[in-house]
Amino acid sequence: MWKTIRWPIAAFIQRLNCRKTLSEIIRIGKDHGMIVMLLMITTELIESLVIPILLFRAGHPEMIPLALAIHTEPLVLAAYFGINKWIN
Repeated sequence: MWKTIRWPIAAFIQRLNCRKTLSEIIRIGKDHGMIVMLLMITTELIESLVIPILLFRAGHPEMIPLALAIHTEPLVLAAYFGINKWIN
């Protein structure tokens, strides 16, 4: 049971560690280019700010921790690299 509870808590704490997230985004940006870095920053802003604000305004504040625990960067980056490879 502890493993089930530990994962969302760890995801939420990771979300609060802005310095680590920023250094990871910069590292990936140096490896893959400016477009990927901007895509990751935009995705992080949407995940961390826009979605929780929209959930709060919609009257569902209980969903904010779930929105902060979910990471969509792997899906967004996989779609970007897949489409980029398919086009080129």
